[in-house]
Formats: sequence, structure tokens, C-alpha cells
Amino acid sequence: MRRRLADFRGKAVLIYFGYRQCPDVCPTTLARMNDVLDLLGLDAKRVQVLWMTVDPERDTQQLLANYVPAFNPAFLGLRGSETETDRVTREFEIEYRILHYKNQVLVDHSAFGYLIDPGGRTRVRFDYDTSAAQIAEDVRAVLNAP
Repeated sequence: MRRRLADFRGKAVLIYFGYRQCPDVCPTTLARMNDVLDLLGLDAKRVQVLWMTVDPERDTQQLLANYVPAFNPAFLGLRGSETETDRVTREFEIEYRILHYKNQVLVDHSAFGYLIDPGGRTRVRFDYDTSAAQIAEDVRAVLNAP
């Protein structure tokens, strides 16, 4: 199913980019997003976490459907074609490279995400080391903004 940010109007959106076989940044970030929702309590119902792969060749929709919700059933894993992935990552200033080295595929990617307010405006860029408490505070601020 195709998704657009407009599909989530009325909710705060936390969006991150990565790949399923990432050994550290991606699973840590998804676990942190689960912590953010825990900290938000009832406000978590007003938040959508989106995680988009930068490795659509290997990250099939079925693999993402099992991987991403394992961190939280409400999380959505997104996948587009290579062209769509390139377009969306450019829009969000995400850099990534897929490298083939000694029969291995290595993926280098940006380690930050964004908070988008319920009106669809990008409000905050979160670096990898931003705490769950700080992200939850920022999410509350955009949820309670006039």
C-alpha cells in the first residue's frame, strides 16, 4: 500500500531511514522509538512511527512487515522503488550508499530522523544520540501547539 505523509495528518510523525540488516543504529533507533511511545502514555495514540528502508532491493515488504512491528505493532515499515527511495531521501536530506565488498552488501546511511507535526510540517531533526526523553518532550510540544 502506498503511503504519503498526508495519510497521517492529525498525528505527529517520527520518521527514520535505515535497513533491516543494520547491526546497530537501526534496531537501537526503533527500540528508542518504542521507549518514546511508552513515555508519551496516552498521547502515543496521536503519534505514528515510520521507518523507511534505504535498501529496497533486499528489504522486501514482507520482511519489513515482520521486522518493524517486532519493535512495536503500531510502527509502519515503508519501502519504495529505488527511484522513490532516492526521491524521498533527497527530500529529507538522507544520504545512503549501498556498497558491494567481498561478496557482502554494506549499507552506509544517515543516522538521524525527523519529527513532523500534525499539520505535516517538519519541526525537529533528531540525531542518533537524542534521548527518548528529549524526543518525547518535543513530540508533546508539537502535539500541544496551537
